[in-house]
Amino acid sequence: MATITSAGTGNSNATATWVGGVVPDADDDVVIDSGHTVTQNANATFNSLAVNGTFVASSSYSLTIDGERSNGRALDIVGTFTHGNGTITITTAADTDLRWPSSSEAYNITINHASCVARPTGDKPVIANDLTITAGEYNTLDSGGSTNHALTVEGKTLIDGGTLTCNASTISLKSGVNSNIFGLQVASGTFNGGTGTHTIGGIRVSGGTLTFTSGNTTINAGETSSSAGAIYISGSPTVNTSNGTVIIDLITPTLQFLLYNSNLTLYNLTINSGSTINLWQPTSDGSGTELLTVANDLTINGTLN
Repeated sequence: MATITSAGTGNSNATATWVGGVVPDADDDVVIDSGHTVTQNANATFNSLAVNGTFVASSSYSLTIDGERSNGRALDIVGTFTHGNGTITITTAADTDLRWPSSSEAYNITINHASCVARPTGDKPVIANDLTITAGEYNTLDSGGSTNHALTVEGKTLIDGGTLTCNASTISLKSGVNSNIFGLQVASGTFNGGTGTHTIGGIRVSGGTLTFTSGNTTINAGETSSSAGAIYISGSPTVNTSNGTVIIDLITPTLQFLLYNSNLTLYNLTINSGSTINLWQPTSDGSGTELLTVANDLTINGTLN
């Protein structure tokens, strides 16, 4: 393992770009020095990536981080990261930090190692497109245990085998966007909502575990295709709303609130003024026997059909 530092501006796979003329690989900690711009022009796997200058990623090539620096950071972005609509895949087998400045954002981030716990540090992270957790965990509480970082995902958040732990953070998952993609999708694995405030553009749960605790979760959009709606529960997931509150506050007046082949219990449910919710419980035999249970308070300022 070595630390490979940029020698100047250039392409990532060019020997002239790097001190010593060695193109870094999966065993190397990569450092982009201040004043240098390195442009990715090949698939790359690094042990870690530190950017003091500029790194320009690309959707044409994969970028995988498979370890971390001696300071415990898989990503240590201080300068500028230009995402180029690319995907960063974190396969670090450790509790590791992702340092990100407010001046840059990622496009897609994928967490994919069972032993990985990825934690944000620095300024609040913004993911311009998708967060995918197929193994391991994304945890919004920093490694020092003192700061809950906000998380904004402007595309979908897909949990399919891993865990998203929200703590007391402010979470925004594709909020305020009507589209054919739910803001939060849980296929397997776990969504651990915390004590903070969540704003989500629709939820679909087909497996795994969806948990809300004492925080407020506002659903303000949802999937528009086939009247799929604000919340769609199918299969046999575990849904635990503990003592949390789900607030329906739609940006358009009517969306379907679907309970599909699965009962659903919420603790508190509030339907805000201007929002119309239609309960729909289709089953294979057409009987529609699934139940929506509100364990504590139901508040209707809008319309419930």
